[in-house]
Amino acid sequence: MPPSLWTVRVGRGGHRCSPRSLRRPEAARHPPGGCDLPIASHLRDESSVVRHSIGPPHEHLARCSSRRRKSRASKGAIGLSHSHAIERPASSPRPSPMRGETVLRILTVCTGNICRSPLASTVLASRLTDADVQVESAGIRARDGIPMTEEAIDLAAERGVDRSFALAHRARFLTTAHLRDVDLVVAMTREHRRAVVELDPARLRMTFTARELVRILQDVGEPDLAAVAAAGDESPDPPRARFAAMVAALRARRGLVPSPAEPEEDDVIDPFGRSVATYRKSAAQLDPALAAVERLVRHAAPTPREVNA
Repeated sequence: MPPSLWTVRVGRGGHRCSPRSLRRPEAARHPPGGCDLPIASHLRDESSVVRHSIGPPHEHLARCSSRRRKSRASKGAIGLSHSHAIERPASSPRPSPMRGETVLRILTVCTGNICRSPLASTVLASRLTDADVQVESAGIRARDGIPMTEEAIDLAAERGVDRSFALAHRARFLTTAHLRDVDLVVAMTREHRRAVVELDPARLRMTFTARELVRILQDVGEPDLAAVAAAGDESPDPPRARFAAMVAALRARRGLVPSPAEPEEDDVIDPFGRSVATYRKSAAQLDPALAAVERLVRHAAPTPREVNA
């Protein structure tokens, strides 16, 4: 029997399935092979359509059972608030490095991980090649394996990123594995910051939006920042301790620095699907944050050249 909509009744005898007709216009029916379900408007960002198929009862029940198993196995991961279960390719975050191999870990986060967060991570990684830092990115609603947009690649190249490095980027769906042992999370918006904290509440103390980070740090002079970082000098792991001391100081300043006139001023606008001018505006909002993160890293983990100077 061709794919159709099935009614499932559960009773003492188990599942009974029977097809039922749809009392909707023909255009609203499920075509053979499935249908495209648009994501709710408040969730539409860098992903717009989810594929969902409905088949005969034995296939449908098998899929439901499989989805329930996968849901139990993936508790803690952020997904779409949608009435249908959505199967995602298994995310494959890079293995967390052993401490000593990489001193600091920085994660940038946006929605689809194809515009803002990879632009931030590739630029930072390119600027910090002489420091012992690992910079990665992920998205709270990313589809694994999607490349950066051409506009974002162009913006990265303009900021000194090797084009082949940007072309190699593939989107990753944010999971708790990406937050393990991270030293700083730079979220593109307040929504992304909230999603990170909901996924791992312990990351609240080290998660900032990009523009919030700039706002908090802008009035801190170099001598003051160096003095704060010096608190970690006696630690067995000075670079991490210095970085953690600065992040803690920034967190303490959250309630002391005036909030923006409009809450949206702490967000980097989403350029996906919009004009090149919007991409450039988004990148311009992000640039000061990249300079701020680099400043923190330089105070935490000076290069050998700086140490010997």
